[in-house]
Amino acid sequence: KQAAIDQVKTVGQDNKHMTVSVTKDGNHVRGVGFNLGEYTDLIRNHRSLNIVFQLEKNEWKGRKTLQMKIVDFMPEE
Repeated sequence: KQAAIDQVKTVGQDNKHMTVSVTKDGNHVRGVGFNLGEYTDLIRNHRSLNIVFQLEKNEWKGRKTLQMKIVDFMPEE
């Protein structure tokens, strides 16, 4: 709840997906929103988000990290 937005960008073929970096209570977390790329500009216009996510393990080029798989979100006013 009320995670500060550090970065948001579209990724994937046709910019179909988005990645988000947020900070909450001093913790930095990255997330991915599959099929949510169309909402990138909406998120950029806000300072924080309420996010519903599933925590998952991400493996990319031999590196393992935890990331949020974004299920839903609502920008904070």
